[in-house]
Amino acid sequence: MTWHTLDLRADSTLTYRALSEYNFPIDSDRYDIVLSGQVIEHVRQIWVWIRELARVCKVGGKVVTINPVSWPYHEAPVDCWRAFPEGMRALYEHANLKVLLSLWESLEATKYARHIPGRSAEWQGRRERWAYRILGPLGVPVECAYDTITIGEKT
Repeated sequence: MTWHTLDLRADSTLTYRALSEYNFPIDSDRYDIVLSGQVIEHVRQIWVWIRELARVCKVGGKVVTINPVSWPYHEAPVDCWRAFPEGMRALYEHANLKVLLSLWESLEATKYARHIPGRSAEWQGRRERWAYRILGPLGVPVECAYDTITIGEKT
């Protein structure tokens, strides 16, 4: 198995350096799986970007995106989008990708009986984290970070 990496920044550990958010120096139909984790919120024109992901994916290959739904604003250098499953389905369909799965959930939420979309513990204040640790087991809803994962197939 071969694993390639791509980013806009220059880094000798990367396989490719993107020319722009929307132009990857990669041949079309190259990869069986194209994976993007926590990137979509930093792309200004996601409808253009998703087509570039689809372009480098082989026919029958999969495009997988994981993106925050309830994460606080964080520039790198921009922070533009939060997308739920319906929005991701629309994006994938725009790029001619058949949606196989699109859902939003939280890995943090599994430890609490009741939870609500919000900030991850690392973004909460010390008092808030302390209150959630004590009150969460008593049934008080705990704020947890949620992500949307979408898997599509290039047809």
